[in-house]
Amino acid sequence: MTGLKRGDVRRFWRWTRKKAKVEHIRFHDLRHTAASEMLRRGVLLREVQYVMGHSSARMTERYAHFAPTFNAPKALSW
Repeated sequence: MTGLKRGDVRRFWRWTRKKAKVEHIRFHDLRHTAASEMLRRGVLLREVQYVMGHSSARMTERYAHFAPTFNAPKALSW
């Protein structure tokens, strides 16, 4: 915990969006962009998982299609 209250963060985010004139962007969108961009630039999936605080690699794999060398697991066919 950084000592910041949730309401303080929300007020800061609203103020920042208003100054930047991008009212439609959510804070979570920044997380998505950060994960996608890290993978696009070649950061390892495991490293992105750590930075994002994901408890499982499966959660991070949602962004893996941005990685230039990622090969999605093949679906099992019975």
